[in-house]
Amino acid sequence: MKSIETILFALFVGMTPNSIDPVSQLTLSASEPCPAAKLHYIVGARFIRKGMSVDTDGPVLFEHDLPEPYRVLSPGDATTMDFVGRRLNVHLDAQGRVMRVRCG
Repeated sequence: MKSIETILFALFVGMTPNSIDPVSQLTLSASEPCPAAKLHYIVGARFIRKGMSVDTDGPVLFEHDLPEPYRVLSPGDATTMDFVGRRLNVHLDAQGRVMRVRCG
């Protein structure tokens, strides 16, 4: 498994998505909180939903690579206010790029 630093470097030098270890390879123990702090490098990446093809150059984040539990929030989405400490929240901008990641 590649280190987070290696993945970060790969994203920013423009390697193809298939050459990057997926986010889903992060291993979390049952007592560990959500991985938002480990995933700061995905900010700015284009988000690709399940079943969609890659239609962009540059860094991408595939939905199928996200660790469970997660939710993806686009501008204007209705959300519940429940707090789930292990859940990863991925916030997108209007163009489908990751704006921030946080727990809850």
